[in-house]
Amino acid sequence: MIGHPARARHRSRHDIRVWDPWVRLFHWMLVVAVLVAWMAGEAGLAVHVVAGYTVFGLVTWRTGWGFAGPATARFRNFVRPPGEIRAFLLATLRGRPPHHAGHNPAGGAMVVLLLALLLLTTLTGMALYGAQDAGGPLAFLDGLASFRMVDVLEAAHEFLGNFLPWLIAMHVAGASWQRILSGLEVHFGDNAELEPAVQRKLTAYLVAHSAERSHLRRARAVARSTGDSTPLRITETRWFRHEHDEISARWVKGNDEVRRFSQCDACHRDAARGLFDEDNVTIPGHGRWDD
Repeated sequence: MIGHPARARHRSRHDIRVWDPWVRLFHWMLVVAVLVAWMAGEAGLAVHVVAGYTVFGLVTWRTGWGFAGPATARFRNFVRPPGEIRAFLLATLRGRPPHHAGHNPAGGAMVVLLLALLLLTTLTGMALYGAQDAGGPLAFLDGLASFRMVDVLEAAHEFLGNFLPWLIAMHVAGASWQRILSGLEVHFGDNAELEPAVQRKLTAYLVAHSAERSHLRRARAVARSTGDSTPLRITETRWFRHEHDEISARWVKGNDEVRRFSQCDACHRDAARGLFDEDNVTIPGHGRWDD
């Protein structure tokens, strides 16, 4: 039997492994450690400290791996000079972004910025833990730090920790649109290929207006929930699952009038107008939803 040519092209292109297994493992361990540290905060200091040390260790390892690891993991292969970053951004704005296997120049710069921010966040945290609680490798600061120094360290650590999720969202969420637009020949079971010029313009528009660049509260929440992943459907995001966690799957997937969670207009009566208010939800066969 002869396979579908579009699917064959799709498989051959996506079988290329850009990142080595260790970098992939690093990504997921870092996501877990950052989430644990961020969620624990001051309420669970011991957990927060352990998670912080884990982040510090992972960033230190990734920095070393950027010099000693395989070619695709080395900084010299994706960290580009400012001129190349600027040229790439201008080309992207014009709808003609050049293709790169792995990080593009802007993505490479974002990686360095993220690693630097993570390092600063953990170092200020370690210094604060040493100065305020006489704990950790910087415990000697307890007898040296003034009250003013402790205040500065606390403010810096809090600011960096709160800024970090936004930077991660900027790094990740736009990649979902790029991933969708790069595989239109097999687009959720259909062939949706476009002319190259149209595809470039559409990709540039969607990335420029993706969730992490929006001023809307809901869009920003969606972007933050993607973590280190590049979901192709909004239904795959943690934000969507959280918003619908009280809706029984059988009311949707077992409902002939709905069938899937992506069929928004089946329950949200104002979906065509872009309105998804929880107060105006009617589930076919079950009536009005009362949260």
